Parts: sequence; C-alpha cells; structure tokens
Amino acid sequence: MLPLLLLLTLLASVVFWLHQTGTRTQPRRMSVFSEILAHETGSFPKKTECPPTTIHGAIFLEKLPPLESLIALFQEKIKSEERFMSTIAFDFKRGKYDFVPAKGDIDFHGHHIIQATVSDEDGIRAYVENTFHRTWKTEIAEGRPLWYFHLIENTGGLSAIVLELHHAIGDGMSLVLFFSTLYTDKDGQNLPTPKATKSISKSKTRVNPYYAAAVIVRAFFKIVLGSVIMEDTHTLIKTPHQGYVYDRGVRKIIQFPPMSLEAVKDIKNAVGCSVNDIMTSVLGGALRRYLRHRNDPFIDYPLLQIRALMPYAFPRRAASPDQPQSILKNGWTLISVPLSVRATPTATARAKETQATMDMIKLSGEPYIASTLQDLVYNVAGYDVAAQIQADFVFRHTMTFTNVPAFDKNPYICGERILHVQPYVCNAVPQMSIMSCAGGLYGNFVVNPETFVEAELLGQFVVKELEELAKENGVTTPILLQV
Repeated sequence: MLPLLLLLTLLASVVFWLHQTGTRTQPRRMSVFSEILAHETGSFPKKTECPPTTIHGAIFLEKLPPLESLIALFQEKIKSEERFMSTIAFDFKRGKYDFVPAKGDIDFHGHHIIQATVSDEDGIRAYVENTFHRTWKTEIAEGRPLWYFHLIENTGGLSAIVLELHHAIGDGMSLVLFFSTLYTDKDGQNLPTPKATKSISKSKTRVNPYYAAAVIVRAFFKIVLGSVIMEDTHTLIKTPHQGYVYDRGVRKIIQFPPMSLEAVKDIKNAVGCSVNDIMTSVLGGALRRYLRHRNDPFIDYPLLQIRALMPYAFPRRAASPDQPQSILKNGWTLISVPLSVRATPTATARAKETQATMDMIKLSGEPYIASTLQDLVYNVAGYDVAAQIQADFVFRHTMTFTNVPAFDKNPYICGERILHVQPYVCNAVPQMSIMSCAGGLYGNFVVNPETFVEAELLGQFVVKELEELAKENGVTTPILLQV
C-alpha cells in the first residue's frame, strides 16, 4: 500500500510541477470534471439518486428590460458559445459523455426563456427553489440545450433575470464571465473582462525543494485520508445520510443582509489577510454561534471538526486572436478547509487561524494534486469508483462555501441598471455563496430546513461575526451596506 501511495504522490507532484512551469497537455473535448458532472446523478453514484448539480445566477434590477431587447441580446451571445448550442450525449465509440449539437432551432420565445410574475422577493426565491431538483432527463432525451433564462417580474420590489445552467456546461466563474458579456456601462460601452481571465504567470518565488516536497506529500495524504477516514463531527447541522444516500430534503434559500465590501476590506487590511480568509473565518464563527444557540452537545468538544468544501477555480489563460477560448468550462476542483469553530478567545483569533490554514493550502498545491488524483481515478478506475470516492469525500464534510468576485460598479443590461447578483447553488450538503458587486457583498445559504432549524439566524450570525471583527480591529465602517 505504501509504495502505491508514494507512486501516486510522485505522479501528483510531477503534474503540479508541469502546471507551475507552464507545460500543457493536449486539450480535451470535455474536461474530466465536465464528463463526471454529465452523468445522470452528476458526480455521485446512481444509488444516491442525487439530481445533477445545477447552478443558478440571479441578476436583480428595479425593472426588467424589454423582452425583445433581452431575446436579441441572448441570441447574439449564446450563439458564440458552443456549449449553449449543445446537449449531452453518450459517445459509445469513445465510451464517454460529450457535447453534441442540439436538435432543431432553440425556442427563445417561451421555452428556454420563461416569464413569470411574483409579488415580492420571497416569491423570486421560492420560484428558484422549485427548479432546484431538475434532473435534465427530458432535455437530454429531446436533444435540447441544458439551460434556461427566467425573467421574473416582481410587482412588489426588485425583479430578476435568473440563468439556470447544468453544471456540466460550466462552473461558477463561467457564469460570471458569461454574464459579463451581457453587461455594459451606463453609456452602453462594454465593460472590461473580470480578472479571472488573466494569463497565468510563472511563479518567480523559490521555495526550498525539500520543504516543498514535504508540504506536497502532506497535502496528498490530507486528500486521501479526507476521502476514506476523516469525518466531521456529527453536530446538529451535519447532513444526515444512510449509506451516503442523498437526503432528498427540500432546499431553502436563506439570503443574508447586504454587507459593505469596504468594511470587509478594512477588516482584512487590519487583520493582514485576504477577503476570502475573512469570509471563511466568518462562516466558521457564524456556525459556532448557531450551534451555541441550538445548544449543540458538541459545541465545547475539544476535537470539534467542521470542514467546508471550497471550489478552487484554476486561473483561465487569456484568449488570443489565434487561440480563442470558450467562456464556459469546468476548470476547478474541491479543496477541504477546516473551519475555525472550536473555542477561541476572539473573532480575530479565528481569522488568524483561518489565514494560516489557507496559506498552507496555497503553498501545498493541494488543488492541483486533488485535480490530478481525480483525473487519475476516473481514467483508470472509471466513473463508478470515482463517483463513490466523491460521495465519500463530500458527505464527510458539513458545508460548501464559494466566494466569487464580480464588478466594482453597477453594470447595465439593455439599458437597465443592475443592483446586485446572487449565486444560488443547491448542493448535497449545505452551501454558503457570496458574490461582490458594486461595493456590496451579497450572499445566501442554501440549506435543508429540517436540519437547519431557525435557518434565518445564519445571516444574522454572519453579520454579528463581522461586527465583532470590526470592533476588535478598530474598524468603524458600518458592516451593513448603506443604500
């Protein structure tokens, strides 16, 4: 067993080194992760009966633009992306799933662009919740594209444009980058591409090779042990399952109050870390407050462990005239992040602990090792084994957390000002998602209300944790966004 682990470590280390030095392999028609997500139950075994993962992105506006203007814009942008014009089919010659052209013309008037009316923002969230368990079986059987635009008019507040996307088409960053092609400034001029498409630069920092090797080996064993041995403490918020079977529970969107990005940046500058470090720490602090509120029996357990799965998006290489690239892809993997939930003297101590955890992950190259191992298992052992390992890995965790940057200023779509954007992701385990837009941080939890009793408290505890961090570090900028 030990020689095999050492061999796998060596293979993962070599791939990581090749990535760092800029060496690239032959491009694939569909990435391994897209292939996995294309299966009937996505990245989980069929016995779980999980629906494939769907990503939702909601653009909130004071009012919807004219329908024909939106349809014309969507038609123009969608036709430039092959995956929007395709569906999924199994290629029996290759023995793999692949994208194939959709059958017939896309119906932009009524089928793939759907109109609805609600009376308040709760109605928008309820509408999205009703689409969470889409299986996409009908769309695939009929050869139709795997996306929908929902135009939701709200007679009692902000309206929304919701993009619903099968995860095999692309990841969260794909969604952000696609949305960016729809936006303009107030004068109708195109906005600059978000930073995720910057070209990858080679690292100039030299690290002791023996230390680097030790860190990489540590990351490898963390990934392996996280799949087969390590498991989060069975607190009241740990997703219940039997034999890793999906709980089939309903999912509710719990939106928390808009927060000031300026305040969070002031806090991260005072603490000396990143915005993502702060928000990861805040998630841990909010969960600890929630467990304390519910008198969880493990709240004071000295070995309490709650981990979050964090999607790590690999940097996109910038497109060039001779090498155009699709916006839509799955260039990411999951990393395991222990949350700071044990008793600590201050919120700042939690933030420092989280920063140290994230720094170690960045240094170890863990995302590249995880991606390499996933590719290796899928290609050598096949989908069934890879899916079971993924299920074991995911269900041993308590949360998923994603943080996506967007735009510094309010963009416009078809002349209408966008106020903010919300990502909604229904996952096998509870998820917290955050997106920054125009000086605000907007976020939500998607949870099973049977597990998360009084789930509305989660957003309040996020704000309280940030307020405590601000107080401890002399930050006076209000946490809640001042509109």
